[in-house]
Amino acid sequence: MDNTENTANENQPVQKNKKRSYKKFIISFVIVVLIFSSVCGIVIAKKKFRDGPHGFFIEKMIENLNLTENQKAQVERIKTQIKEQMEANKPDRQNDMESFASEFRKEKLDKNALIELKRKKDENKEMMEIFMMDKVIEFHDILTPEQRNQVVENMKNMKEKIHDKMKKHEDKRDNKDSKD
Repeated sequence: MDNTENTANENQPVQKNKKRSYKKFIISFVIVVLIFSSVCGIVIAKKKFRDGPHGFFIEKMIENLNLTENQKAQVERIKTQIKEQMEANKPDRQNDMESFASEFRKEKLDKNALIELKRKKDENKEMMEIFMMDKVIEFHDILTPEQRNQVVENMKNMKEKIHDKMKKHEDKRDNKDSKD
């Protein structure tokens, strides 16, 4: 009996080491999977939004349109122009944010300065809206009547998907709030 007890006691440290090794393996594996999935998510997001939100929107609009090569080239040109315009406006947006931050740091906010910042922002927004209207008109002009109808259907589908996602998010938030 004494010999059996010694064997059992000797196996305990081995079993504990195996459990620790197993736990370390699982933790390491989970960390690797999380890192890998994060990197993949970032790569996919960058690819998906490489042309900015407007480029993504255009991609969704042209799904299932069976564009000709000429139409594809024209759509790419429009996407490039939109991206270039967005990039050109980026410094202005950054300067506006810095101006607001500078104004906000002051001892007393100057209402006239805030009004001027808003006026400038509204002016830039209006110019961008006019630019985008011109691009929408260009886009419209390249499409056949059937393709235009398909674009309308694509917009409806996209709107429904966004609405469904927002509804799910609201439901989750409401459920969370009701639990609190």
